[in-house]
Amino acid sequence: MIKALPYIPAILGFTAAWALGLSSSVMILVGGLVGLVCGLLPYFISRGNRTEFAKTSLWVCGVAGMIGGALLAVPTAVVMAIVGYFKSKSASLDATDI
Repeated sequence: MIKALPYIPAILGFTAAWALGLSSSVMILVGGLVGLVCGLLPYFISRGNRTEFAKTSLWVCGVAGMIGGALLAVPTAVVMAIVGYFKSKSASLDATDI
């Protein structure tokens, strides 16, 4: 049983791909990758002062890409980039007030 533990994610992934159909699984995987690529925009904008927000925005865009592909990942990335820009700008202003 202990030696079978590394294979459990592969078995679950194969079962999910079989249940969804191969084309749906590939679309979800490609959508997630597109979302992660789109998430690099808010990641690089906000990584200087807000590392937690930068990582969160990367994953949010990845999940949005899995759900709706590029049609949902691109607007999510733009909104997260705008929020990250203003949050990092306000953080730099707060740091100079100290």
